[in-house]
Amino acid sequence: MGPIRIILLCTHLLFWPAVSGQNSFIAVHGGMNAQDGVGMVPSGNGWLVAARVFDGDEKRYRPMLLRTGPNGQLIEWTGLPMDGVVFLQAMAAGPAGTSFIAGHSFAPGRTTHDGVLIKLDAQDNVSWAVRPSLAGDQQYHAVAALPDGGAVACGMAVSGGTQEVLVTRFGAAGNVLWSQVFPSLFHEAGHAIATDATNIAIAGRRMLAGGTNDAMMMRLDLDGQLQWAQSWGGEAHEEGRALLFTPDGNIMMAGHTDSYGPTDQQGRRKRCIHLIKVDIAGDTLWTRVQGDTIFNRMAHALAMAPNGDLLVGGERYRSAISDAMALRFNGSGASLWEHVYPEGKEGRIMHIHPLPVGFAGCGWSFGEAGRQALILRRNDLGD
Repeated sequence: MGPIRIILLCTHLLFWPAVSGQNSFIAVHGGMNAQDGVGMVPSGNGWLVAARVFDGDEKRYRPMLLRTGPNGQLIEWTGLPMDGVVFLQAMAAGPAGTSFIAGHSFAPGRTTHDGVLIKLDAQDNVSWAVRPSLAGDQQYHAVAALPDGGAVACGMAVSGGTQEVLVTRFGAAGNVLWSQVFPSLFHEAGHAIATDATNIAIAGRRMLAGGTNDAMMMRLDLDGQLQWAQSWGGEAHEEGRALLFTPDGNIMMAGHTDSYGPTDQQGRRKRCIHLIKVDIAGDTLWTRVQGDTIFNRMAHALAMAPNGDLLVGGERYRSAISDAMALRFNGSGASLWEHVYPEGKEGRIMHIHPLPVGFAGCGWSFGEAGRQALILRRNDLGD
């Protein structure tokens, strides 16, 4: 099945002047219904964005690629070769210009989810697309590339009505090397994954008996053997949504917390950004909370700038209004700046890609034309 190329209408571009030697921009691409940017990688002198797209004619979600120029201008939309209902969730850069896209789908004739992994070569062509057909439900929420040309994906499997963390390692040819499900008394899910030379780290959430969530982190070796699992929480909800290995050999997680942060005069809290740094043994080195008593904040993406600063992407919201948001912290978790990018009634950054100067990101923006793919690039100050 060859690629399907579609140009969607209602493309909206806003450009900012050159700052610090590069052009900052915000671009929104798509038509009616829904187009969500879930991850992006550089491609040529522009960008390649993996997108979860609702096709109004076929009444299904489809996997697609959005290609833009260096300033976010639309070049084309390309359909990926997978039938059924496909929900893309994440994209990660791989070695030698390759990339991986993860998600889950209802294959034709099936009523349960199967995990999906797609590999693109250095020319952005599909090397392979796999959908392991297993009993029960499996969903991949995140993916990380490995030096051998393969990848490892995490998410959740449903067993006996309980959600459990699922981790699968794929070889360079798309073959499953191993797949692990970690049993739990309560619902758990992996939202993010990262690797270094010898370890795999997972971030997610663990539901407790009282109905609240704790932020959860796990470390595995490359053979899928669990080394440790930790959780952090208070009286309300916490979740881990993104993580990375730091140059000093530790692990950094970003998420949100409802249990910690400033309180107003009635003792109420808004949702805050939650940073947690642990060493390789799982011992907590420090935690940081960023927020106020006016807005809720959620982190969905984490990246490291060339100088070691932390870049966080997500959303800031109050009532039904939300804005795409980015924050910058130094390596010790001290806040440097926070910016929101009001594009449409609602917005969210789902992925951040660090640049030599500044960063690029993608997500979605909901406006009059529906929910459309959002991409942006900003300088070191977030402008």
